[in-house]
Amino acid sequence: MEKHPKMVALAEQMAEVRKAVIGEVQRVIASLENQYNALTAQENDFKQLFNTQKSTVIQADKDVMSYAALRRDLDISLPYTCFLLNGDMKLHRNWHFFIEKIF
Repeated sequence: MEKHPKMVALAEQMAEVRKAVIGEVQRVIASLENQYNALTAQENDFKQLFNTQKSTVIQADKDVMSYAALRRDLDISLPYTCFLLNGDMKLHRNWHFFIEKIF
């Protein structure tokens, strides 16, 4: 009965269907691997961008702290410097205007 023409035709059809299914499964696997690789590359790009931005923010924070310290030092020392240079404390009250002209 295995040699019957209908059985042979059905066996050939089953082999073709099996081959087509295997091919489709392989294409799906390849597509998923490509998607995975693309997303992994994108994730790495995002990580690198995040680390760059993080470094920039950390540096900006350090710059702000340095500026605040320098400004505090200036706030403390300028009135005394003006007094020493002018012998007058009048500029002390308006020293903010003096600073704005400098910067």
